[in-house]
This record gives sequence, structure tokens and C-alpha cells, in this order.
Amino acid sequence: MSVLANKRRLSQMQFYKNAFDLSTKMTLELLVKLKKNKVNLEEFIINNFINKIMNTLDDIMEYITKANAIYPTIEAEVEKRRLLQDDAICSCEHLYVILERLVAIYPAELKNVMQYIDDIDHLIKLLRRWKQSNNKIMKSIEEKKNKNSGI
Repeated sequence: MSVLANKRRLSQMQFYKNAFDLSTKMTLELLVKLKKNKVNLEEFIINNFINKIMNTLDDIMEYITKANAIYPTIEAEVEKRRLLQDDAICSCEHLYVILERLVAIYPAELKNVMQYIDDIDHLIKLLRRWKQSNNKIMKSIEEKKNKNSGI
């Protein structure tokens, strides 16, 4: 049975798939172009940007993976998961800034960078939505705690 389009929701792992797709797409398209077009660009600067982009993409995936590996049963675990989710969001913001700087320095060569800005914005929205799911988990933990203490 199909679901009406307005009733469809993103899968719970959509943020991970989106982050992975963004990382792959940027690696295959943008970074390869930078390497090939370095004829008129300073190699050091390009390599520096490539390293920053790759490290930041790795950070995003690392924080998402670590946060997703936590199955919170106590408040401290929920908080740790939230902090890792915050780190993933902050890394996305950092990636956005790196790309902004890249465009500012090499506007003619990197017209295609703007497509990644939308992908990053979408990923941030997905991560924030995922982070909000912690409220439900926290409520469940508090209800169990209150039930066990007899309140």
C-alpha cells in the first residue's frame, strides 16, 4: 500500500544517508575538479582547502556515527548523544564557511560550489530534527524513573 506524499516522513537514518551522499558527491566532483584545474591556482592553497574539506566531512560522519551508536537509557547518555549531534551540526556549519571562503577566493573556478550549500543546509535540518527526537527519549526515561520511584 502506498503512502500519500504529504504523509511521508524521512527514514530515521536519512541524515546519515544524506551526510554520506554529500561527502561522496563532494569528493568525486568538487575535489577532483580542484585537483585538475590547479594550473592557475596555487597548489598549496588548493591542497589546504581539500584537506580542510575532507577532514570536516570525516568529522561530520564521525560525530553522526558516534551519536547514533548511543542507545540512551539514562539522562547522561541522552546528553552525550546531544553533544555529539551538536558537534555534527557545528561541523556542517564549519564546512559551509570553508566553502564560502573557497568561493570568495576563487569565484570563477568554483561556480558549482553553490549546489553543496543547499545539501549542507538540508543536512543541518535533518540533524536538528534528529536531535529533537532526544526529547521523546528523555521523556520516556523520566517516566520510567518516576514510575520506579513511586511518584
